[in-house]
Amino acid sequence: MKRHNLNKYLLFVLIIFSLVACGNKSDEKKDLNITKEGISKEVKVEVFDEKKYEIKSEKDFRRNNDYAIAEFNNGNLDKAINILEFNLIKKSTEIYDYTLLIQFYTKKTKPGDNTYLKKTKEIYDKGVELYKNKKNLTLLDEKDYVYLNFNMANMQDLVDRFNKEEVFIFYEKILKNWNFNLKKTENQNLISIYKSIADRYFFRGNYNASYKMYKYLYELGKKDEDIVSLLGDCLVEKNQLKEAEKMYDEGMELGQVDSIVGMTLLKKNQGIEYTVNFKIPEEEKKNLEKTKNEKKFWEYIADGKELIVKNEKEKAIENYEAAYNIADNKYQKSRAKYEIANVYHMNKDYDKVIDICKKEVEREWQFPGMYGLLLSAFINKDGYDYEQKKKVFEQGIKSFGFKELYRVDDYLEHEMYFNFYSMMSSSAKNHRDYPSIIKYSKMAELYLIPKLKENDKDWEYIFIDRAFAYAAIKKYELSLKDYLYVVNDLKIKDAESYNSIGLIYDIKGDKSKAKEYYKKSIKLGSETAENNLKELEKEEKK
Repeated sequence: MKRHNLNKYLLFVLIIFSLVACGNKSDEKKDLNITKEGISKEVKVEVFDEKKYEIKSEKDFRRNNDYAIAEFNNGNLDKAINILEFNLIKKSTEIYDYTLLIQFYTKKTKPGDNTYLKKTKEIYDKGVELYKNKKNLTLLDEKDYVYLNFNMANMQDLVDRFNKEEVFIFYEKILKNWNFNLKKTENQNLISIYKSIADRYFFRGNYNASYKMYKYLYELGKKDEDIVSLLGDCLVEKNQLKEAEKMYDEGMELGQVDSIVGMTLLKKNQGIEYTVNFKIPEEEKKNLEKTKNEKKFWEYIADGKELIVKNEKEKAIENYEAAYNIADNKYQKSRAKYEIANVYHMNKDYDKVIDICKKEVEREWQFPGMYGLLLSAFINKDGYDYEQKKKVFEQGIKSFGFKELYRVDDYLEHEMYFNFYSMMSSSAKNHRDYPSIIKYSKMAELYLIPKLKENDKDWEYIFIDRAFAYAAIKKYELSLKDYLYVVNDLKIKDAESYNSIGLIYDIKGDKSKAKEYYKKSIKLGSETAENNLKELEKEEKK
């Protein structure tokens, strides 16, 4: 049996962009956007009608492209694949066919599944050969070659469970043949591909390469939140702290949450207490004055909370609705709606929570807890992607600029901040966004006061998740520190943590310690640790 490597279980993954790696071959040469709906539907594949897809000229290949894309968007993935396979059988001269076909096969592939790897490699090799043998390459051919390599990289990543280096072969081919001026292009796919490769180099720990790529995008004016904060993060890793601070300052001026996170952690590492809240927009300040129903409003809120303690939730909702009805401004209304939604959240009626909160947050600058409830509901319900969660999280952090207006006391402030950052760290783990797990768990730790530890049963998971993330990016000393804190200081008996500690000691060459922790994991029923111990003992006998 093959040795169980740490990275096999603590997966190192790029957050793969759901990019459409293809272009519409109409006269306008526009890029095609394949809808998300086309990914998930399952339908019975019809008998393939060769006559319908007959190839008589080059234009027929392009016509079949359109047919395949239409089938994909209608949920007929297998039929879309059959159409493109037919094009390849007929010796298609369109690099686009090979590119799109590989992309479609990735939609059928789950992490660790190599069913279609050999087939897609054959398709890829034919596409590369076609590219190399073309005498007069067009700009469209160059784009298709980029997409061809990017899609093959995605397939390789899926098969390798995102923890091997082979994927960089395809990324390096993309960069070597990069002939696009992103300043002049409106092609968002190319920009996203370039950034995703920069992200992967960052996750790999190649901060010089990722910094260079982020800097290029930054100089093109792509100063969105990720680029600015990631430049700051790169500079921190390169120990260029003054430059990192300048970058975070720029991000904060743009109202970017991750730049505040970066600056806060940077200052903390320097022993400086640092807190910042977003400025209240001028147009919102007119709503800050006390209102004529102020006293009665807060009486309804207080009475509702007393009813919650008595478990009289329906009566509590009636009180909160009464508070909403007499509220004089959007902030009071937002607080009342939050209390109503929170009752449904207690009952785990996440659909109702989403229904209430989504309508409110569309108006922006709502009570911070409103965003927290919506984020929690998104995490507990399927169908909401990482970017949706991240947006709600960012809106929630910004809304703390109004904390005094909403009567947020010290404990409630710590609780809400902790919940935001711990939930986002957990969500980042589900999406294998390791740098975000680390920074958000660190931020959650800043707000972890003793009283919160008493009331939150799962607070220790921020340390387990962070240890997991450090191990995934091969920062083993930091991972070991968090894991040992979990099992020794917090006295948590966790089979996965014990096994991970054993693996780290194994990698470091401390076989005695590795055995000690494998055995602790085995006592808790871990088959993985049992296999690891057997392999270690087998190696020692050689």
